[in-house]
Amino acid sequence: MRILYTSASSDIRNNQRFETHFIEVAKNLVEIGNDLLVLVTGYAPRDETNYDLNIKFIPSGRRRFLSYLWAEILRTFYLPYLIWKWKPGVIYTRRDRFEIFPPIWARLLKVPYVTEIHGIIEQESQIQKDSRWFSRLSNLAERLSCTLATRVVCVTYGIKRVLIRKYHLGEAKL
Repeated sequence: MRILYTSASSDIRNNQRFETHFIEVAKNLVEIGNDLLVLVTGYAPRDETNYDLNIKFIPSGRRRFLSYLWAEILRTFYLPYLIWKWKPGVIYTRRDRFEIFPPIWARLLKVPYVTEIHGIIEQESQIQKDSRWFSRLSNLAERLSCTLATRVVCVTYGIKRVLIRKYHLGEAKL
């Protein structure tokens, strides 16, 4: 199966646990026989990744938050082009805080959309002491992503319970 795997907040130049998990999932998807295109933040010519993966980079800066916003804006334009050109069988995203356009493009272009949820957005907002509007925008993005997804991958059973209660998702979708 052809899978377009993406995350605007995954900068694989970093060696942090989030990026390590992202790359491990990508490698596992390839190992079981999928044709994978990875779309992440970074620069191809300057950065040596040493990963045996088909990677397309979204240009970004060095500042974490600003580069994330810029990457999310650019991903809005990269996705429809890559969907049209590469014709994936599914779009798989590791959910980002403001992931609004991947589920919309997937729905408009009739490509199944799978999202991986790795945390509860309210808890993340409280820990990071986000402003009220920032938190609401994150919640809206999560609701949109979960509602439009063909499948939702939950990292833990606790997250699964919260999503079922919060968005009234069926067990079959999770």
